[in-house]
Amino acid sequence: MYNKHIKPILDILFAIVFSIGLFPLFLIIAIILKFSQHGSILYKQERVGQNGEIFLIYKFRSMSVDAPILFGPERFKIKSKITRVGKFLRVTSLDEIPQLINILRGEMSFIGPRPVISAEKKLLALRQREGALDIKPGITGLAQVHGRKKLTIAQKAQYDAMYADNISLWLDFCILVKTIPVISEREGVRKSFKKH
Repeated sequence: MYNKHIKPILDILFAIVFSIGLFPLFLIIAIILKFSQHGSILYKQERVGQNGEIFLIYKFRSMSVDAPILFGPERFKIKSKITRVGKFLRVTSLDEIPQLINILRGEMSFIGPRPVISAEKKLLALRQREGALDIKPGITGLAQVHGRKKLTIAQKAQYDAMYADNISLWLDFCILVKTIPVISEREGVRKSFKKH
């Protein structure tokens, strides 16, 4: 009941509220990006969504326009492509703000498995097998508050499946609460920059 009827409504309502409340910040970031780098201020990339459907995810651009698309450990090879403004946006998770557009379009939820590119076949296969592709991807999720990039692919899929099997208003609330300190501490992100 919650997943099929209430959750989508709450997603839209909160997305509208946050879009209005964060619009001044959105505008400031957009202006800074416009005058500090080349290319569009928004970065669009194809991701795998609910039921395996492809959609365009929106983020504030944090890399130079010539940065290749890499994933997993390979992504650290393009660290030099991250702009100074982009590094700040990533560390503070402000680059995720445009994903409110995806929520309003019905492509994402606030809570759910993080959407990945189609090249991440192993993770997608595990999600498919465990039923985690049956739900909308989210801005944050159970895996994000239990280790983020420190998790193995199998562990990520396990948390994704666990969430898909136990969706509830209380679980969503708990994940949101736990996301706040994760963003503050930037577990798995700040350490990644230090290592490379």
